[in-house]
Amino acid sequence: MATHRLRRIWVALCATAAIAILVPATFELWRPHVAAYLVGRTVLSAEHYRFELPPIDRVEVLVLGEFLVGSGPARPSFTAPATGQHYSVLRHVQVSGARMEEVLRAWRVLRISYEQQGMCHTPGYALRFRQGSRVILETGICFKCRNFSIPVPPFGGQLYGFDARGPSGLHLLSLLEALSSGLGAGA
Repeated sequence: MATHRLRRIWVALCATAAIAILVPATFELWRPHVAAYLVGRTVLSAEHYRFELPPIDRVEVLVLGEFLVGSGPARPSFTAPATGQHYSVLRHVQVSGARMEEVLRAWRVLRISYEQQGMCHTPGYALRFRQGSRVILETGICFKCRNFSIPVPPFGGQLYGFDARGPSGLHLLSLLEALSSGLGAGA
């Protein structure tokens, strides 16, 4: 009985030692695979949330302001999914009907790619695509950094680039500016 217990302890110690040695030693072997998997999942998520959004009944357009540091007075804020940073919400507009369809069309034709983006993310706008009380997609959009945030399970929020200076990016920007200034908001 005692030898059986000692043998199990010896096997557990050997397995622990092997893991402690092999995981760091093989880090350079598996790290690129995990990074490639993350890139692939990000591309698939970006395409999914552009073309395969489930039915939605409204889009919320948020105009974002300053980066919020610490805990100040309670005020509306937006948390950028990819960075976890909080931004004040200067204006919040809900659109439905024809204007919502216009936002969806602009979102779906947005020219996207990894190569388009900067390495920063200071979103000026956020979009919430909703169905009833459920948020289907929440994304922060930065026209300066040329990227937007998307959920990438199991990695959390990631950034993906878009052509902010091309026709599709400029159209989306002008549409968000018009909606947030009160021109044509609502149904």
